[in-house]
Amino acid sequence: MNSVRYAGGVGRVLIAAALLVAGPVALAGCSPHGEAPPPATRLVMPAAAAFAPPQEASESTPACPRRADGLEMYCSTNDDPPDFNERGALRLRSMSKGCLLKDCYTHWVGPPVPAYVPLALGTQRLTLIEPTESGTMAFYRDPYGAPSCSLSSPSNCAYTVSLRSPDGRSTELRLGEYFSRSDHLEVQDVRYDDGVVYFNEACQSYSRDAEGRCSSLVAVDAVTGVQRWRTGNLVSNGYFVVLDDHIVASYGFTSEKPRMSVIDKRTGKVTWRTNPGRSAGYMERLDGEHVLIRRTDDVQITYRLQEGRLVESTSAAAK
Repeated sequence: MNSVRYAGGVGRVLIAAALLVAGPVALAGCSPHGEAPPPATRLVMPAAAAFAPPQEASESTPACPRRADGLEMYCSTNDDPPDFNERGALRLRSMSKGCLLKDCYTHWVGPPVPAYVPLALGTQRLTLIEPTESGTMAFYRDPYGAPSCSLSSPSNCAYTVSLRSPDGRSTELRLGEYFSRSDHLEVQDVRYDDGVVYFNEACQSYSRDAEGRCSSLVAVDAVTGVQRWRTGNLVSNGYFVVLDDHIVASYGFTSEKPRMSVIDKRTGKVTWRTNPGRSAGYMERLDGEHVLIRRTDDVQITYRLQEGRLVESTSAAAK
């Protein structure tokens, strides 16, 4: 039985940054002016020898390769997922590489996608997945040029979180119904933890373009679809991580003052904030109280959450 919820749910100034999809950062033949590439260069295929022939699908193992409206997924011969170095990402968290235009193909570089998870929902393409207690959280977004958004307009793209289980049950949260405004927002990261979906409604570009009303962090009950809380503005416009009792988030964009915040996971209250000197391009949870942060100047620092604040730590090494 499926249930669909319609409930309260890239920096386009820098178009090159807008088109990059995180993971191993690469462009798939897209013009910097948003034009579709020539047909001969639209699809960048991996080396044929690196991939096995199509397999029979099962509940946990998808047929391989799979394709859906611009997204290709392949399985490797040794059943390992393709190399996915997420630490090469900058702000936008994604498990596909390529570009974000409708006429560009992207390639899945994350972990294997279960057969019960579709690669597309209408015009929205699969962007990342996370395990849940009963299956998988799948995150989808419209590419630029789809009905909801274009590079020439500040209108928000369409985004959907789909919670799916192997028995066919699904619940979908249309994130646009939770957005605080209909323009100048984009989702840079989505996380699932203990029955709650967290996402940021990041500024598309400079915060002044949205009068400073952007980059909140939002928590939604995955069962009821009710919004639990929303932080103030300018809290999160990139990666964030969910720890045992808190969330660590970062805000920063070119010349804007960077800030790093610790948020109470239950209430959404910002309990601590600091200026880290440079904004965080990447974050990774190491355990329930340690987080690895790679700043935009490539400096990596491990922090430990201590009494609601972050302190540098050497007790947890990066994976």
